[in-house]
Amino acid sequence: MRRSRFRAPSTVRLLSYFSPDNGQLFDVVRASKATGSIEVRRTNIDQITWSRWAYCKVPSSYIFTSLEQATANVAIKLSRDGANRTYLTVTPDFVAQYGFGQSALTVNCVSNGALEADILRAARGTE
Repeated sequence: MRRSRFRAPSTVRLLSYFSPDNGQLFDVVRASKATGSIEVRRTNIDQITWSRWAYCKVPSSYIFTSLEQATANVAIKLSRDGANRTYLTVTPDFVAQYGFGQSALTVNCVSNGALEADILRAARGTE
């Protein structure tokens, strides 16, 4: 989870960052201007992007397996702090599935911080 405080970003700016027109490939699951919350999901993430965003610890028996499915769920919360300031909290949840022959392993992964940094840059309008 990353949290940043800055001049009030607009929910519209964040939603446009996640739009298909922006090439981000995220699906907006839920968005509420009233509660200041946005939830997005991205599936079918390529290996290069996944490696930049998350680290997955797998047992040694799966060391030569390939990433078959990767999903990033992201919860974003905007909290007003006065007239011109907003706190933005970005909480990602990364899940990967690795395959080896007939067996599959699903792993909860740890963020590398890159996705959160990208979202915070977009909220500031400096992407």
